[in-house]
Amino acid sequence: MKRLVVMMAVLFCLAAGVFAQVANGHQPCFRVVDRNNRLVGFSIGDNTVARLIDRRWVQFYVHPVYGIFDSQGIYVYFLTTDCSGPQYLPRYRFFFEGTRVGPKLMFPIDGETRTVRSVRVLWGDGSAAGECFPVQDTYVFGEAASIDVEALGLELPFRIVE
Repeated sequence: MKRLVVMMAVLFCLAAGVFAQVANGHQPCFRVVDRNNRLVGFSIGDNTVARLIDRRWVQFYVHPVYGIFDSQGIYVYFLTTDCSGPQYLPRYRFFFEGTRVGPKLMFPIDGETRTVRSVRVLWGDGSAAGECFPVQDTYVFGEAASIDVEALGLELPFRIVE
């Protein structure tokens, strides 16, 4: 029931033009804040927030007690066959999808159709990136960017407020 109420409120906010309000400097219906009322992001779904990072709306998963979800690893793609050069991430959504990998929140900074030729896993524990594998995939990829999660200065627990 609680989930239904939250979902109905989110749908109402979207219908009311929440993101147009944000663009014009107004606050949307629900904000997720930390222990000290610092903004984590704006709620856009169950355990998902969107936050403006480097002039881009980045979405990522959060948990009220554990913080920003840490995937521990992420697939990064390359335009070369030997995993050299810039790293790319797929772009699936309207928002730039952020994935926490250890101390970093990684996200694509653009999105255009590109053909990638290799892929590897980048581990979040500081160990060397995984083995390089050849791929041939044409999809919407954006060059990878990252920020330090610690630099956001957030303290647990997180909670939702109007």
